[in-house]
Amino acid sequence: MDGSPKLDENGNTILAYTNDDIESFSRAWTGFDLQSQRGNMEGHNNEVDPMRIIADWRDRFPKTDTTGGYIGDGYPLCSDFPSKSFLRKGAQYRLLGSSKLPELVEDSVHFKGTEDIKRLVLDQQSSLRSLLCNENQAGICNFKNIITLHTNYDCTGIECDVDTVRVVQVEPDLFYEFVHPPCITFSFYKDPVKLSPRNYASPLICADPKLAVASAVCCSTSNNIGNIISEYSGERTTFKTAQTRCSNASKLLRDSITAINGPTILSDGYFWTSDSCLLQVKIRRDGTLTIVHKPSSFMRRVNHVDVENENYYKVHWERGGDYPTVDNDCDGVCEVLPEGVCLCNTGVTENTVFRGMPSSKVEIIEKLSVGALDPSIFDTGTYTSTIGSSGDFIVYLKDNKFSSESIFEYQDDKGRTFFMKNIHSSVHLRAREGGNTGQSFRNTPQFMSFITSETNVRDAQYETEAVLDHYFFHD
Repeated sequence: MDGSPKLDENGNTILAYTNDDIESFSRAWTGFDLQSQRGNMEGHNNEVDPMRIIADWRDRFPKTDTTGGYIGDGYPLCSDFPSKSFLRKGAQYRLLGSSKLPELVEDSVHFKGTEDIKRLVLDQQSSLRSLLCNENQAGICNFKNIITLHTNYDCTGIECDVDTVRVVQVEPDLFYEFVHPPCITFSFYKDPVKLSPRNYASPLICADPKLAVASAVCCSTSNNIGNIISEYSGERTTFKTAQTRCSNASKLLRDSITAINGPTILSDGYFWTSDSCLLQVKIRRDGTLTIVHKPSSFMRRVNHVDVENENYYKVHWERGGDYPTVDNDCDGVCEVLPEGVCLCNTGVTENTVFRGMPSSKVEIIEKLSVGALDPSIFDTGTYTSTIGSSGDFIVYLKDNKFSSESIFEYQDDKGRTFFMKNIHSSVHLRAREGGNTGQSFRNTPQFMSFITSETNVRDAQYETEAVLDHYFFHD
């Protein structure tokens, strides 16, 4: 790079950014606030310490970058992490000391000290506990501020019974917070499931069943009053784990929850139900859209995914950029809303991109956008590696064949190592009566969760880092 402007095929200067870019990136800087006032400073505002992020103020929606992609491209999917990822290479733990509350994700303040709270206490024989304790020759723990796993560990005791952890207890008054590595979710996914808060009259939302983002409340066959079945207070599980726990207790997940037995402080957050969901989009004339969650049994939804929400964002339309508008009666397949937008149903397709060896890493960079995990995080023997024919990339194959689970590793021209997944995810518009309309856009990655109980500082920090990386490294 020598500072000279880039030109298009006609010799015209290519803009470094547009108004759309300014709008998109401005949303990435929401949620910042001044730190609390120091006692040793004059004035009313703390303009010395770095600003803090208030997660609830953060824009949750996907954001485009300046190069025709999205912020989040190149990051792995959260749903691709293997079981017990908190015991896998790359997992990180932050020392909390005697504090029982996490700092990067949010638990109820009531979790501080009540007798009703069930802690996740690591077994004395746990390899994870041994690592966190870091015992010296005198047999005394020598705790470090940050611990990163450099290899995979086997589970012990309670670790084997949970999908993920939040805060782990190493000694009676010593705690660590698990810091999940950066990852993204897709705004649109297959088989969405309705989540319910403890009060069925409160707003609902939909969720990806593969993610551990809600708790298990199991009910009898006669009513919708349930009990939380968990290994520790505030535990999150996947939909499958919630189903299994209810089945083992001879109970059921129900389509809604009327009440939850036990202390109210233990029933914050969201819970899995047996009800399905439909993910819809509202599309404006300019092609921007916003997402709408529609549970099969209609009830009040969280404001930012309600049909009335106005959180429109830019997407990258495929197949020539065609999309329905109210000017053509929404192509006669989507619903025309009074506000002048089209309301369409959606479906997701994920296609394998390479079914054979790519010619070079240039082709990989051009065609792949979804990141992958370092193959070493998986069990030994899961992947076999082969150097690409051009010698500038490595491909990792499952069962020695190309598939959507194949992983490509390469270094870019700035020396950064990338792992990319061999898929392309598209969101297809579907007619009200079913069937694809032929119009689609590339699925949108996001760091921030739509689920209010999962909106946290950790993911806001990851998104901020991704934006700064794009500013610094993009061509």
